[in-house]
Amino acid sequence: MATTTMTMPKADQGIESAAFCALVSSVFLGAFSLPAGRILLACSLVLLIIRHVRARQLPRVSAVTWLGLLFVLLAIRSTLWGIHPDVGVPRLTKLIWFVGIPVCTVLVTSADRLWTLVRAYVLGSGVLAIKMGVKHVQTARGLVAEGRFDNFGDALVHVGSMTDAQRLMVGMLLALGLLLATRGASVAARCRWGALLGLIAIGLLINFKRGTWFSAAAVVTLFVVIRAGWRYALLVVVLGGALLAVPQVRTRVHDLQNEFRDKGGGRMTMWTQIAPALVREYPWGIGFRSLTNDDMRAIAPEVEPRRDHLHSNPVQALVDCGWIGLGVYLLWMGWACADGLRLYRRYGGGPMAAVALALPMAFGGLLLNGLVEYNFGDAEIVLAYGMLIGGIAAGGRLQVEIGATVQTLPKEQR
Repeated sequence: MATTTMTMPKADQGIESAAFCALVSSVFLGAFSLPAGRILLACSLVLLIIRHVRARQLPRVSAVTWLGLLFVLLAIRSTLWGIHPDVGVPRLTKLIWFVGIPVCTVLVTSADRLWTLVRAYVLGSGVLAIKMGVKHVQTARGLVAEGRFDNFGDALVHVGSMTDAQRLMVGMLLALGLLLATRGASVAARCRWGALLGLIAIGLLINFKRGTWFSAAAVVTLFVVIRAGWRYALLVVVLGGALLAVPQVRTRVHDLQNEFRDKGGGRMTMWTQIAPALVREYPWGIGFRSLTNDDMRAIAPEVEPRRDHLHSNPVQALVDCGWIGLGVYLLWMGWACADGLRLYRRYGGGPMAAVALALPMAFGGLLLNGLVEYNFGDAEIVLAYGMLIGGIAAGGRLQVEIGATVQTLPKEQR
């Protein structure tokens, strides 16, 4: 077993603490700034390597880390021998940032540290909601002034970001966990997390991304059923129905039918024509992110212009890495889900229960959205995946006695 922080030499404790501080900073900044999040994650990794080299000790990583490494190796193989190595090889660097999984797994050594990571992402999501709200409003106004749109609402729909929407979904679910965890704590704590939850939810709404809306609604409803009961879940459903009164929301939901027309060049074209044709010709995969729009148009000329992915994580994994790659991907994600169940069982009866449920729910939201959006190769979402999968794996394997000592909320949450 790895040496605990309390039994480390003093110098190693300092390095390990610095590595965790860098990780927390990465989680916070990565929620709204990709470059900053990556830089701090790299710093955390370097400090962690130094700490283990000094101790002449191998880190104890999780099974989900090894499965992730296996998928990355398969992606490298399929890309080097794929149809467009010149396209795919430069994009392999995106996979490096799944290093957040082992970094979180090694550094999250207590329930308090897990709580700290969750708080960091929620606070970062709040910053993103404010930043995005200001930027999108300004951009939408500019588009109306230029005459490209007749009204502000349509322009606001146009500037919505799928990446921001998914980061905000993760932040919203984690914020909900913190809010539910503070039941019985101070009014100030509940108001603080409640206000932040509302801010993030508004940011998610005005991104106007339907797949993320439906994913968030499904997971939030399940979350509330588990933690608060059916009566509160009905309130979530009623609130969702009330949002249909907003014309732009109604229009976005109505337009969803266009995505699933066989001849529309959208998702159904990609899933029923392009993907099967590519898999038949390249059962071992074409390479990670090696698909081009020309390749797609050679099979289905009506496909969306400039599109170079297939709007689905499992479908893309199959096309990129072949049948073996799809199998490893499903095993990897399934193992992470099992870790999430283990985490909730570990803390299901204590004050950490809501937070322990929020982590796998946020991960589940990304997986659900990933069925109809390709978020696995999105650099910003890779950072979120790393934090969630690594944090879940770490929390699920903490010693029982550590979990048993968490009888009250952290001081700052009271």
